[in-house]
Amino acid sequence: MDGIDKKIVEILSGDAREPFLSIARTLGVSEGTIRQRVSKMCKKGIIKKFTIDTSSSTNAVVEVVTSSSSPTHKIVEKIAKLGVYRVFEVTGRLSIIVIIHAPDIKELNNKLEAIRALEGVMQTETFSVLREY
Repeated sequence: MDGIDKKIVEILSGDAREPFLSIARTLGVSEGTIRQRVSKMCKKGIIKKFTIDTSSSTNAVVEVVTSSSSPTHKIVEKIAKLGVYRVFEVTGRLSIIVIIHAPDIKELNNKLEAIRALEGVMQTETFSVLREY
């Protein structure tokens, strides 16, 4: 990632809806250059998602404990397919940390129930996000 890519990411981090033409003018390059660079950063995984933040949505961090007989990486793969925001395989007393963004409590609960139903999941503990900084 060079300086232009870093500036593109900085601008999009502030407002993911910023038009490519506006970014191009700010950085003194063509709109095509911005489009190509954003596409390349998406393919490389530098830009993973363009997110929507609504005040009615809810966020949660979920600790997942798995059985010692279940391969953690397989459970992580299954959780990732449930439409959660992020999944991390971690060290320590836990096996997995999941971050869920849901439009409402009902959808959050549906995702939690789907995680709990997975084979090898022994226990979960959910922490609702009260405030984000």
